[in-house]
Amino acid sequence: MRCVRDPKVYERLEHPPGAEAQVDFAKLGRVRYGARMVTTWLFVMTWPHSHWVYEDVVIDQTVPTFLGCIQDAIWASGSAPQRHQKSQCKFSSFLGYVSCSESNAKFASAPI
Repeated sequence: MRCVRDPKVYERLEHPPGAEAQVDFAKLGRVRYGARMVTTWLFVMTWPHSHWVYEDVVIDQTVPTFLGCIQDAIWASGSAPQRHQKSQCKFSSFLGYVSCSESNAKFASAPI
């Protein structure tokens, strides 16, 4: 018996402009915030067509924080995608390549 394989080994993903934004959180670490230690998270929203990225450092993953991050990303980009999708990649593996915006750098270096 001969095994027949599909010769197609990849599938091209199309991302038309404005069609989609991918969102994800990555755990950064614990920092002192006031009198207590808190876990910090990196919120990332990526527009796959242009590879434009918005990032924000937050101290929780609650629904109000999540929706606020999405709203801030939309305001910063100047456009709203037709749909949002949870990112399929594990962003924590790319943390060495994620740049920190000026406001996030100020948050991270603010005196306590």
